[in-house]
Amino acid sequence: MNRSQALRRLEDWFASKGWRSLPFQRAMWRHYLAGGSGLLHTPTGSGKTLAMFGGPLLQAMIDPP
Repeated sequence: MNRSQALRRLEDWFASKGWRSLPFQRAMWRHYLAGGSGLLHTPTGSGKTLAMFGGPLLQAMIDPP
């Protein structure tokens, strides 16, 4: 699966829950896939877990183990 297909699947999952990914979540996914690291600081309940879990999930879809 390529990157755009993986992103579409993740966005489809968000949509199936009635959600939409937030710009900072998409930015974190791109940052992770580009090999970046860092610290995400945002308020509780804002979507940090999905922001940080999305990158490894996308990587696993693109390059399965």
